[in-house]
Amino acid sequence: MQELEVKLNDKHIKDAGYELKDRNAAKDSTQDKIQEVEEQLKEKKAELDKIINETGKEEKVLIEKSAEAKEKVDPRLLTAYERIRGSYHNGLAVVPIVRDSCGGCFNVIPPQRQSEIRQHKKIIVCEHCGRVLVDVDLHDKVKIDGK
Repeated sequence: MQELEVKLNDKHIKDAGYELKDRNAAKDSTQDKIQEVEEQLKEKKAELDKIINETGKEEKVLIEKSAEAKEKVDPRLLTAYERIRGSYHNGLAVVPIVRDSCGGCFNVIPPQRQSEIRQHKKIIVCEHCGRVLVDVDLHDKVKIDGK
């Protein structure tokens, strides 16, 4: 009986050895993958740093323009704008009407509301998401002019 137990335990030891080899092989392959991903991460980080350095000058100019524009805007409107920008992950507070829908939440804007937006008489916000709505022509013109 004890000889059978010894043979059984020897078999368990042999199985554990095979399992250990398999796990070590999996560990090695995983470490290789980790090293590859870390190398890719370093490359991407270097690219990102390069892009940040290239766009740093543009960013400073735009920040200065933004500061100048903020001085000319009513503080109440500016705080509402900042609140809207902060509440959305993409930071868009002013969105165009695209295909009869809000450019932020994509809910349909009624034709009467679109007409009011095209007249530019007052600031109109989306009923669903609260973003400021502008017509596509104004949105594109602002993008082109860089204002």
